[in-house]
Amino acid sequence: MKKSNVFSRWILLLFAILFVTESLSPQTTPRPKIGLALSGGGAMGFAHIATLKLLDSLDIPIDYIAGTSMGGIVAALYAVGYSGKEIENLAHEADWSEMFIDAPARQVLPYFQKQDADKYQFEFGIRDFRPVDKGGAISGQKITLFMTRLVLPYLTVNDFDSLMIPFRCVAVDLTTGTEVILDHGSLPIAMRATMAVPSIFSPVDWGDSLLVDGGLLNNLPVSVVREMGSDIVIAAMVRNPFKTKEELRTTVDVLMQTFNIFRENKLDFESKEADLLVICQLEGLFPGDFGNAKIQKIMQAGEIAANSKRDELIALKQKYNLSRSGVISTSATPMREDCRIARINIKGNQVIPVTAIRSILRIEEGDIYHPDTLAAGIARLKALGDYNLIRSAVEILSAQSVEIKIDLIEEVHAIIQNIEVRGNNLLTDDFIIRSFGIIPGEIFSMNRVESQINYLYGLDYFKNVSFTTEPAGQNKVILVLTVTEHTPQKLRIGVRYDNYHNLVGALDFQTAGPFIRGLRLDAEWQFIGLSQFKLKTLYPSRRLNLPFYPFVHFNYKEIPTFIYSLTGNKIASYIDRSALFGFGFGLLYKNYWNIESELNYEAVNIRPDIGPDEPIKFYDWRDEVYKIQMASNIDLLDNAFKPRKGTLIHLGYEQTFPQIGNHANYTRFEFSADVYHSIKRSTLRLSGYYGYANMQGFTNRFVYQGGPETFVGAEYDQLVGSEMTTLRCDYAFEIINNLQVKAIANAAIGFRNKFLAPDIRAQNLFGYGVGLKYVSPVGPFDLVASRGDKSVYRPGEKRVVVYFRAGFMF
Repeated sequence: MKKSNVFSRWILLLFAILFVTESLSPQTTPRPKIGLALSGGGAMGFAHIATLKLLDSLDIPIDYIAGTSMGGIVAALYAVGYSGKEIENLAHEADWSEMFIDAPARQVLPYFQKQDADKYQFEFGIRDFRPVDKGGAISGQKITLFMTRLVLPYLTVNDFDSLMIPFRCVAVDLTTGTEVILDHGSLPIAMRATMAVPSIFSPVDWGDSLLVDGGLLNNLPVSVVREMGSDIVIAAMVRNPFKTKEELRTTVDVLMQTFNIFRENKLDFESKEADLLVICQLEGLFPGDFGNAKIQKIMQAGEIAANSKRDELIALKQKYNLSRSGVISTSATPMREDCRIARINIKGNQVIPVTAIRSILRIEEGDIYHPDTLAAGIARLKALGDYNLIRSAVEILSAQSVEIKIDLIEEVHAIIQNIEVRGNNLLTDDFIIRSFGIIPGEIFSMNRVESQINYLYGLDYFKNVSFTTEPAGQNKVILVLTVTEHTPQKLRIGVRYDNYHNLVGALDFQTAGPFIRGLRLDAEWQFIGLSQFKLKTLYPSRRLNLPFYPFVHFNYKEIPTFIYSLTGNKIASYIDRSALFGFGFGLLYKNYWNIESELNYEAVNIRPDIGPDEPIKFYDWRDEVYKIQMASNIDLLDNAFKPRKGTLIHLGYEQTFPQIGNHANYTRFEFSADVYHSIKRSTLRLSGYYGYANMQGFTNRFVYQGGPETFVGAEYDQLVGSEMTTLRCDYAFEIINNLQVKAIANAAIGFRNKFLAPDIRAQNLFGYGVGLKYVSPVGPFDLVASRGDKSVYRPGEKRVVVYFRAGFMF
């Protein structure tokens, strides 16, 4: 009896083994879930692209993906449908040097910011009477917009499990020191947060958290991918050796080495948890190597590292019969002919509702699965022309059920139903939306939205401006602006030198207005070589789609000025002293044309310090004048210090009221135009100027020219006249980046001054020069040697005039 029982048990065990063996045959072996983890490493993370390309070529599916820092960005792009090759093209095409500069290009800045940019060496926010900065050298405005453009079809996706590949990225909460796994929210902001290297990029607000680069605590998120549900984890990591003592030369070197120590600590632990590990060792290449040549070297090293794992990946593919397309199995039981559809999973739709997509597919949960029916539905979707990509897959859940997965990338043609603003505390929603310039009812256009965000950011009210969209019905979206405001007050410090006024310092205080939201106040004090205080407050409102603004203006100045004799010698000096108060209105057209009209009162108090006896007569100028001033400016220059293209036009007019005030009355008019055009390294500047002054009584309101920017060959402001026309041509050649040599020629036609002496009549003057300009981070250094007439009143005798300027021209 016992032998019979033992024999029966062996027979049952044999049948069980045979059953299991048959169940796990290649045709029915359940496909494991494959996860991919990508490490951080700054520019070194471009090496991961080779791993993605290899996975693409082998048709190995990725079910879950996570990354840190640059690995998080690459992972996000892969998760929304970019192929490895497409990500490689993006890496080569992007202008990374421009990406890490927060300020928009000068051509797209609002008018006031064009005039205000690059004038001071130092800038601080002011909060509670203490200076604060933005928390990092780079705010990340441009790179956030770049990421937004790349993942545009997925802006409405809040759950990262709903991407084509479920996605996670890692960040660190700076306020608690804990690791944060980002699995929902704004995808481009999550991408920006995971790469926020402390002190390089400013932290990212995320609810109650302040997020920085996840590499501080977890630079290779193998455990994250495992927790998402991966059975097998492929990991790709980049690393470079620590710098030697001799190589640690700068503060940046020390900072990056310190960061490497943190990231390497957990890197080894996480890498051991991976089932297949791609290690890319990068000798002589570093996280900050974003130049095209260095990126190419990083990618080449990535190719070598990935290909070293090709055989292991092929073995993995063959073992589990892996494929991205067609029918895949997660069940050990073969699919029956009457198998039904258990789930339909549609991802990627932004403005077209799922119900509309299902009606076109004509399949529902509970229907019997037929491949031909699915293929016909996909064909109908493609025929609409609403999608850039449609990808489908069928997953066998059991013998009786399947899941149909459809991934979409829409060609977005949505109408903006409404605009919402989030994150603002100082400025009202209405003010921000009016300044933004886009109104509900417009068709959504990424180019237009990006342009207007650049304009809004350029107003200098915000540290960051980003956007996302939310669905609002078929072909409609809500456009959501998320802003991070600057501190209301800002202090700027500048210094410059020239061989006219010598050293000049400047302090500038700006505030957005604590009482009237959006009111701008700017107060600047210049000192040492001259003394000047300027205050202007304005409210840049927007009505009838035109920025119309009132303003109040006050100016006090004491500026040393020289007087030249008929023979060209300095014979006197005086302090150009006056106080002015005015108010008026201005109008802006787009971001390059400004018109202002102002009524003002000016008190002038000047007493020249006369040198040798000369036939030129000077008087004390103590005038009180009431006048109207009008000015119009068109600014289309691409750069303030080294223009290569564009136009700059100025028109100014002053007219006193003879019925009011004391002493002199006058009319003064001037017009100037500069045009720049470049071919490769050569830049040509053509400029012209006309000035006219008609004075009843004697004042110092002449028209002035002379100096490196107006007329070379004459001393600063030596051309003092009642009427003159000047023409000028500059040719500049860029030897190396930011270093120019230039040649200059100019002529004054019909120069005259009928107020100084009766023998100063209309005549022509000429001058020419050569120069060298270097644009440094603290401002341009400009040296010009010129030759012209010693006397602008009696041409003939020549002399050399040298000009030197350094620093920003505030």
